[in-house]
Amino acid sequence: MRSKKLPLLVLGAAIGAVLTGTLLLKDTVAQNAAPAPATRVAVCDIVQVFNNYNRAKDLQVEFEKRMDQTKAENEKRIKAIEAIQMELEGFKPGTKDYEDRYNKIQRLTIDRKAWLQYEEMLGRNEQLRLTQEMYKDAMNTIAQVAKDRAIDIVLYREMRDVPTADISELLSQIERRKVLYNTAGADITEEVLARMNRAYRGGK
Repeated sequence: MRSKKLPLLVLGAAIGAVLTGTLLLKDTVAQNAAPAPATRVAVCDIVQVFNNYNRAKDLQVEFEKRMDQTKAENEKRIKAIEAIQMELEGFKPGTKDYEDRYNKIQRLTIDRKAWLQYEEMLGRNEQLRLTQEMYKDAMNTIAQVAKDRAIDIVLYREMRDVPTADISELLSQIERRKVLYNTAGADITEEVLARMNRAYRGGK
């Protein structure tokens, strides 16, 4: 009976030795393996960048000038229509002079409305195009700053919450919050803004 059990005991000891050796090998490999590098994270307030970007400020001035010009032209067209309207009141309905002025008022009114819609469309399209360009500039600059500082991830840091007595607004601010805490050194907003402004001044 002992002779039959001996091979099983020997086999069990051999398997145990192999398993023990494997575990020891894994422990040795784990100890010698280099630790995984830590992920570096930064934050950036893209809204603050947009609000203080010199190009955005210059474009805002240009848009305001364009709006003033459009407003002045619109008032000029309105006054022209009103002047013909006053002339119209001096003629009897059904006469040629009355019909001529009435038709002219209709044409000028339609022209003014179409022109105003066209100007508004041009303004929206231009604003969209320029905003897309500035957003692309901001994203490229953020990527370059992150690369220079060996940062792996950049999160959007919202503007500081505005104090409010409205519970709904407070809850909305809490829901929108993405970054709950960051050190001052993790905020690259000012560096991104400074680079964009330098590049813009150089381009001008």
